[in-house]
This record gives sequence, structure tokens and C-alpha cells, in this order.
Amino acid sequence: MMTEFEKMRREEFYDFTSEECLASYYRAKHICAKLQTMTTEDEDYRKTIEDLIQ
Repeated sequence: MMTEFEKMRREEFYDFTSEECLASYYRAKHICAKLQTMTTEDEDYRKTIEDLIQ
């Protein structure tokens, strides 16, 4: 049986209120907020982008 996160990644119907999906959402939201305070010249910019897509 697939997890809700796996269903989401496969573009199938999923329960977005599952703990796994919500954790992923809040993680991405936190990283995006960090990116908004950075410029492309910042030392950690590339690592932050990589963190977002993992």
C-alpha cells in the first residue's frame, strides 16, 4: 500500500492532511521563507535550493 506522500508524488488522489504530507509542506514553507531572505550571491543559496528539491 502506498503512503499518502507517494500518492501525491504520483499525482494521484491523496489525503493532504496526513502527517507525512503536512510535514513536507511545513518543511518546504520554512525553506522558501529562508530563500526569500537570501540572494543568489549568498554562500548557502545552492545548498538551500538542493534542500528544497530533496
